[in-house]
Amino acid sequence: MYFHPDIRTFRLVVKQLEESKKFIGKSEVVYSRMAIILIDNVIEILLVDFLNQEIESSYKMSWAYKFDFSSRKIDLINKYFDEKIKAIKKLGFVNDDDASILKTIHTYRNLIYHQGFHNPVTVDKFAELYFMAASRLFARIYSSTGLSIWGGGEKWLRGYGLKIDHINFKEASERITSYLLNGFYISLSTIKKMIFEDLNFRINQIILIRKDELPWLKNDFIFDAHLKVAEYFDENRYLLKECYNSLYEFLKSIDTSKDEDNLKKWLKIKLEAKQIDEKIEKALNNFKQTISSQIPKQSLGFLRKIKNYHKINKLLEKYCSIDKDLLKIELYLNQLMDEFDEEMSKELDLIRGK
Repeated sequence: MYFHPDIRTFRLVVKQLEESKKFIGKSEVVYSRMAIILIDNVIEILLVDFLNQEIESSYKMSWAYKFDFSSRKIDLINKYFDEKIKAIKKLGFVNDDDASILKTIHTYRNLIYHQGFHNPVTVDKFAELYFMAASRLFARIYSSTGLSIWGGGEKWLRGYGLKIDHINFKEASERITSYLLNGFYISLSTIKKMIFEDLNFRINQIILIRKDELPWLKNDFIFDAHLKVAEYFDENRYLLKECYNSLYEFLKSIDTSKDEDNLKKWLKIKLEAKQIDEKIEKALNNFKQTISSQIPKQSLGFLRKIKNYHKINKLLEKYCSIDKDLLKIELYLNQLMDEFDEEMSKELDLIRGK
């Protein structure tokens, strides 16, 4: 195992951890949202820097020892966050709990970053958990090297009681981590409470939407039928795109084409649409849905048994599984609500004579 740290990367990681720490625990949840994004970048930097050097070192020593990284494995590590965590865990730099924390909150970060979604119930505690796991990862990686360098320009290290003329990365990372984590502690019971509040709130929201916003979905059979269609198109979006593309091309050319040509094109589009409909109908009959009305009920069952969990990693693994399915139900319900609102707007426009 060989790690050659770089002072610029070291400085960047510490500065980002310092800044993210300032955002945690503020009254407005938007700050915790920003903290998670900053921390996630720190974790990516640490993982990529360390694993790239580990792969290179292992390759150079393959003449004497077995090379631990196949081409496929390297490709997976480069592409996927979970594979990076799996690799760093195998090397002994994260334990089961921290590995689960990193994977869980990275997924949560994706929703924050790509969809602008965050749950006010969980975001602050997730930011704190992520910060603690990232700080521990930072300490473990930089403590693995006995390397020291001559400094001089790193005056910021004085704030941690460290000398700047001679920087020992092991000593510096341990001192900095101790300072960063001072006052931070989250117990298993706190995590249970956070998860309970998160899932309970979301399950109740699903129940309320089915009861008040879309009352025809109170019936599980009807709800499951809608969920099946939504899940099918979520996995086969290209089918709708095919039809829309044909229609779009037709509408683009309609002003410049002759009536006879337009008629032929329109008949072709209708035929294609019919063929797609038949294809969809057949596929739906054979499609095995995984998202159903039972998921919120099963989630409530988990909440009733949450007190029986005694390990953070097992608790978070179960939470991740439930969270993934609930997110899809929330997405599909929002789509149905948008479609309903659109239909209502059309009806109102017709009544008003628009």
